[in-house]
Amino acid sequence: MRAKIAHRTGDITSALSLGRQALALAPPGRRYQPYATAQVIHALLDLGAAEEADHVCQASYQSPAGSHWSWSALHAARARNHHARGDQHAALDELGACAQLMRDGGYDNPALVPWRSHAALVHQRLGDHDTAMDLAEEELVRARRRGADHTIATSLRILGRLPPRATEARTALCQALDLADTSGAAPLSERAYRAFLATGARPRRRRQSGVSALTEREHRIASLAATGMDNQAIASALFVSRRTVEFHLTHVYRKLAIDGRADLGTALTTSPSPACPPSPAPPTATADKKRSVHPAFEVSGG
Repeated sequence: MRAKIAHRTGDITSALSLGRQALALAPPGRRYQPYATAQVIHALLDLGAAEEADHVCQASYQSPAGSHWSWSALHAARARNHHARGDQHAALDELGACAQLMRDGGYDNPALVPWRSHAALVHQRLGDHDTAMDLAEEELVRARRRGADHTIATSLRILGRLPPRATEARTALCQALDLADTSGAAPLSERAYRAFLATGARPRRRRQSGVSALTEREHRIASLAATGMDNQAIASALFVSRRTVEFHLTHVYRKLAIDGRADLGTALTTSPSPACPPSPAPPTATADKKRSVHPAFEVSGG
């Protein structure tokens, strides 16, 4: 888990070191060995060590696949490795195994493993744009249901790479960039920013500012603070810690370019141009589309 946190915040070298330490403590046959292996593969790929990543990936096939949830992470990591090496069908096989495991286990949650986003990119590479879009849209629906900024940003980044119209892509990628920055996910922020630029957008700065740049949670906390509630009262009302409230207010003050809560009322009623284009209606699962696809990639609608 420490390896994943380091990876998410951009410290890939530490993520690799921690992942290898975890592997040393979890030899083959141990329950969390697949998860540690997955973290090492992801770190190596992000560091550009493709051959070493493939070696770790191939070595992982020496152990028979298990049914513990940690195997879903390894299936996804293997899929990423195959995708990077151009073997899209092998990637789909691994993602199909990942999907089946997560569904059977009752933990089909993109915050654990965003397998639909991975599968969407593979289907897009294979030319199956409809299936790619269906998977990406369902992932975003599920991510929003869970409410984790990093997971939503990941889903938006993938969705932003799929639409044929640049405006739709910019909307999704702009939102992904804001959420990734807010959650401190440096690698995800960098990938979203590069994809955002690829649509032809030329933002003056990466982090957006103004009321429209506030996340839903930041806006809610700022609105309560503007009514005169103190931090402890806000924390109690939202069932979070006082430190969480303080953390979000710090981000609010920076985005709104104000000195403190005394200026919140005025800042929140100001309506600058939106940082991101208006969002289209939330996507809905499209289970009624009749195409011949791998059963694991059928949109469930649930």
